[in-house]
Amino acid sequence: MRGGAALEFALVLPLLLGFVLAGLDLAQFVAQVQRAAAAAAAAADLATQIDRFSPETDPARVVTGRELAVLALAASAAAQPQPLLTDGAVIVTSMGNSGNGPAIAWQQRWGRADLPSEIGAGNTGGLSIAAGEGVIFAEVAIRVRPWLFSSGLLGLPPEVIVRRTAMRRPRLAIPVIG
Repeated sequence: MRGGAALEFALVLPLLLGFVLAGLDLAQFVAQVQRAAAAAAAAADLATQIDRFSPETDPARVVTGRELAVLALAASAAAQPQPLLTDGAVIVTSMGNSGNGPAIAWQQRWGRADLPSEIGAGNTGGLSIAAGEGVIFAEVAIRVRPWLFSSGLLGLPPEVIVRRTAMRRPRLAIPVIG
């Protein structure tokens, strides 16, 4: 009987270990989705609080806190410990309607160039923008790589793109660059 129990345990152990590792991988994926959502919300919230940005876009050269690069820094801080600007992209779009329909006032991106924006004049994320109004869209896209164990055994793709978008109405005015 002792040998039978040991044999059963030896047969079940890889299955149990697989479930534990898949559970850890799922928890990591959920955490990365939450960090992407927090990063998008941080960038959108900050963009709605500033009515005029200076055009500086280099996160290494932020001086006054009113540069566009502050949005990338806020998103990067919210996404920690995920290296957002190397594994993903932050795209902030200011869109307004001056009476001729929604149009992009400006759009700025940081990070990987191979992760395009899904927001454009024809796509307002289902949000209607009335004449004289504006909206800020902050998109965060991160490339997530499941563990080799989960990816190989469960048939998952080797890379998943997690994309989260936050939309906010400007608090002061439609943010401008200048």
